[in-house]
Amino acid sequence: MAYNTGCSLPEFADWEQSRAGSSVSLAGELSIGGLRKVLSLLHYDTSDIQSYEYVRPPKASHSANQASIEYAAHVTRLVESLAKGANDGTLNTQILWTDRAAKSIMRLSSDGVNPAILDLGRDIAYQLSDIVSVFNAAANSAAVVSDTHAAEQRVFSMNKL
Repeated sequence: MAYNTGCSLPEFADWEQSRAGSSVSLAGELSIGGLRKVLSLLHYDTSDIQSYEYVRPPKASHSANQASIEYAAHVTRLVESLAKGANDGTLNTQILWTDRAAKSIMRLSSDGVNPAILDLGRDIAYQLSDIVSVFNAAANSAAVVSDTHAAEQRVFSMNKL
């Protein structure tokens, strides 16, 4: 039984491909949201990537309130990114990005974050993980049904002979 576990971004459809010898290159524009998704595959916190026009001022000492605000903003950006990308690809692509968002939330720094806000962020991460589990179960069930149906068709075809 084969599973498609790849990932894709809508921007890839417009990219130019070229090949020279054993090298393959892709060229195209990548949105900030797309860049966050690509970098999330590398296990880095990508939720605070901003467009090039924005220059973040140097950070002063973090107050507990500021840490909580930044934590909540990171979680919000990750969830909004999922909502924007919903139904933009295959089930496996949605599973991948939902899983990456859950793991990114769990890796956010909790230093100085209000415990109630931290609990809410972790609850969101656990709910996203639960969604991934449901998606995976649905994909596995669909694969089993498909394989069973294909086997039944082969048996039916053989019986007709």
